Amino acid sequence: GTPRLAGGITLSNIQYNAARHANLGYWLGEPFLGQGIMRRAVGRMLSFAFADLALWRVHAACLPRNDRSIGVLEHNGFVREGFADEYLQINGRLADHVLFGLTRQRFRDNGGKVPASGADSPDFRRN
Repeated sequence: GTPRLAGGITLSNIQYNAARHANLGYWLGEPFLGQGIMRRAVGRMLSFAFADLALWRVHAACLPRNDRSIGVLEHNGFVREGFADEYLQINGRLADHVLFGLTRQRFRDNGGKVPASGADSPDFRRN
């Protein structure tokens, strides 16, 4: 059949210097739910974030009722770090979100492949 776009995944607001973190966002079309696609995609993006970009933390947020997304995050080692009222506008309305975080160390402890030091990054990222 004809290839179709299943979803998308992004790292945004990437910070270096003292912070070294980014925000993870993703979406998946309804026909593709429940197949482990996003669980694997998030795992690969985290490997990229921690190994290639040498980040220390990745943040994510999702709707409190989005059990699939919560499952994706928790499967990949994220922990709940808070709750934000009126965090993001969805379909024209402000929606509360559960806030999640994952550190480089926790990712490594959960089996993620990351170089031990990770303190250095390529020269173009030192600005």
